[in-house]
Amino acid sequence: MAYWHREASRRQKLEERHPELAGDRRPVLAHEGIFARRPLRAGDDVAAAIAEVRGAAGAGGAGAVDASAPDFPPVSRPAAARPTVPVTTPPRPTVPRPTAPVRSTRGTPS
Repeated sequence: MAYWHREASRRQKLEERHPELAGDRRPVLAHEGIFARRPLRAGDDVAAAIAEVRGAAGAGGAGAVDASAPDFPPVSRPAAARPTVPVTTPPRPTVPRPTAPVRSTRGTPS
C-alpha cells in the first residue's frame, strides 16, 4: 500500500507543476450511444454536444454516428419463432437418503 501511496503522491505533485498532464477529472455522465466517441461530462452543454454529434453524422466524416437511431433497436421475432407452450424446467431427480448411518467395514475381517 505504501508503494501505491508514494506513486499517487508523486503523480499529484507532477500534475500540480504541469497542469496539462492532469487531464479532465470531471465525472462522465454519458458514454454510450451517441456519446460513445466523445463522452458527455459534467458541466458540458448537452444541446451543444448533441448538435456536435449530429453535425459529425451529417458530414459523413470518419466516426460519424447516426444520432437519430436508437441505441438499442427492439428485437422482433417472427410469430412462428415465438414459443406457444410455456417453457418449464424438468423436475430435479430425487436422491434417496439413507435412513440409518452407514457403518465402515474397514478393518473388519471378512
